[in-house]
Amino acid sequence: MSPLPLRLLAGGLLTGAAVLAAPAAPASADDIYDIDGRLEDAGLADAYVDTLEADPGRRVTIDFDPGETADRAAYEAQGKQGAELVWDHLATRVTVIDVQPTSGVPWLDGELPPALSYTRADLQAGFGPRPPGLDVDRDPYDDGSTSVTDVAVGAGLLGVLLLSGVVLVVVLVLRRRRRPAYPAWGAAPWGQPYGPQPGGPQQAGDGSPWGQQPGQQPGQQPALPPSFDPADPWKPPPPR
Repeated sequence: MSPLPLRLLAGGLLTGAAVLAAPAAPASADDIYDIDGRLEDAGLADAYVDTLEADPGRRVTIDFDPGETADRAAYEAQGKQGAELVWDHLATRVTVIDVQPTSGVPWLDGELPPALSYTRADLQAGFGPRPPGLDVDRDPYDDGSTSVTDVAVGAGLLGVLLLSGVVLVVVLVLRRRRRPAYPAWGAAPWGQPYGPQPGGPQQAGDGSPWGQQPGQQPGQQPALPPSFDPADPWKPPPPR
């Protein structure tokens, strides 16, 4: 096999292996849309999560309707629960989580309760370290389908390259086996030199029975025409 197909095959195999070996996001990783549903399922009415770029990571904002909370303690407990869910499931590097009410509460005569804010140190102290794979520099609005597609494409590419390599090897082997052995210059197709062979038939006109001229004895050279000049073989014959 020539060096170029080998290099292409090796490069493709390494690329496919690198794609397949890339770490995938954990099963609990949520994008910005999944986390909204998770918060609502936990009891945060009309929950809506947004993010802003921070240095480093992102500042996450949780908006929800606290109107059903009974008092300030219940409101803060619900806000803390929302922060914990974001900390444990949102696939992005979280720096700060802000919990903001979107409506007033009866225990403040319809006024908005104060917003709650949790720094990264507060989150680590209150909820422990984040699950591996969540603190990534990733846009939370990405639903994760891109990474899954990349892995699938990489696996398909690896399979195609492997199949192509096998087919290429088979073709080259078959071509080498079927290649005809062309005779060298001056040799007969069966490996014998051209011309009269000892003990074999002679060429026509060299004394063989089928090349013999009338009146010529076996083994006798044929007579040359009268116009033939040995000193000048290319001399044209005289006009008749």
